[in-house]
Amino acid sequence: MTQPIVRQEITETFQQFQSILEARDFDAFRSLVSADFAYTENGETFTLEQLVAREQQASKGQPDSEMQWEIKDIQLENGIATVQVEGSFTTHISAEGKRLLYEGQLSETAQLVKENDRWCFTSANLRVEEMTLDGQPVDADMLDQMHRVDVVEKTDDRIE
Repeated sequence: MTQPIVRQEITETFQQFQSILEARDFDAFRSLVSADFAYTENGETFTLEQLVAREQQASKGQPDSEMQWEIKDIQLENGIATVQVEGSFTTHISAEGKRLLYEGQLSETAQLVKENDRWCFTSANLRVEEMTLDGQPVDADMLDQMHRVDVVEKTDDRIE
């Protein structure tokens, strides 16, 4: 069982992480992740810089997002915290001259390590379980259009 103080610290770090993402404060975001942070969404992996570029591109649609999430489990082994999260989100975005509403359910597995007496994310693996756009199901192509940034291999530092 995870110690209560560790659970509290990780929960607080998750709260910061979500608030920073909703505010799209990418400098603050960088302070909560390791230099080799990897983000995977529905099987596609992004480096930190690729993720930031993708979210900056998505910001052009003036997103207004809200997330509700719950930590379901925290396992601590050899200094690595593995966190299981479930939640839902709503995002309003401007595109093609109108305001669109994305809604969905998600699950996430994140790993954190303690660096300089604070927890930071080394990876996050997000899986959108279901998603709708104005009430209609969304497929992966529509999700990519929302972000409009191509995914490149993790070994390639260029953003295409």
